[in-house]
Amino acid sequence: MCRSAVISLPRCIPSSHHRDDGPRSLELLESLGALETWKGNTSRSCVYLNAALTRYEEEANAKGVASVLVKHTAASYRAAMFGSALTTATTALDTYVRLGDARGANDASYWLASCLAELNRESEALPIFRKALEWYQKQEDDIGAVHCLVAIGEVQRRQLQRHEALAAVNKAVEIATKSGDRLGAAKALRVAGDTHLSLKDMTKAAVTISELCLLARKLGWDEGVSAGLGNMASLKVHQGGYHEAQVLYQESILVARRSGRRRELAKSLWLLGKCLETQSRLTEAAPLLCEAWELFQEMGAQNSPRKRIGEMKKNSRVYNAIKMALLLI
Repeated sequence: MCRSAVISLPRCIPSSHHRDDGPRSLELLESLGALETWKGNTSRSCVYLNAALTRYEEEANAKGVASVLVKHTAASYRAAMFGSALTTATTALDTYVRLGDARGANDASYWLASCLAELNRESEALPIFRKALEWYQKQEDDIGAVHCLVAIGEVQRRQLQRHEALAAVNKAVEIATKSGDRLGAAKALRVAGDTHLSLKDMTKAAVTISELCLLARKLGWDEGVSAGLGNMASLKVHQGGYHEAQVLYQESILVARRSGRRRELAKSLWLLGKCLETQSRLTEAAPLLCEAWELFQEMGAQNSPRKRIGEMKKNSRVYNAIKMALLLI
């Protein structure tokens, strides 16, 4: 989990000519990798992390290897490569357990559960999140506790336990605000906004999503900015403001594409396509829905919103338009 913001770091790519700086150079490589993950540069992140991993393996430093694997997990997860992320999280957890490192094991457990949740294995993820939450609370680790509460809230939201989800994320906002964890607060606001939308409480949704957009922009958290813009667009659709919604969806798509956030990109492409389809603008909707479909497929069928895909197939007008766009008919 990201615990700090890096203000100024060297921009050099690691090479074999810089191999004598000791532990600090390895920590720097890990930090650079985490920073590039935050910025959405997965390939660049892997350059730094692989360089650190090679050094740790050469030194037979199991704890260092596990640390890099957790950061690799985060990079893969944020690039929506959940199968790969699950594999590295499992290896990292096994290593930390073998070393008797409780903190490392709980950090790895958090990412393991996060991957399971994205692979539609929420029933397996939830008890892991709760166990990790209990450990972080005992250690008075507010950042770890907030991450787990947000994750628990998101799983409960998906399981339609919406009031329980709100209780979890509201608690996360409270803890994050007191401890100064602004990123944690933003992540909690994101889930809260999604939940208010699911409950059709548009007034609370509008307030929460506005707070998310403002905070995410201040933090430079592109994933949150894209998600917030997409949700604000959905509010406009609900109010019949299609033109305003289109502008917001387009901005959400731009932010997601620029920062490599494939999940947010696919979702906003799909919703913009649906918005245009509602207005019978099928020619414009088809390529957007097409790209969204392809992204869902690339991320794996388990990550595709099943209801949306089924809805698309049932809607013959949209499905035929997509096939035409693909030149299949």
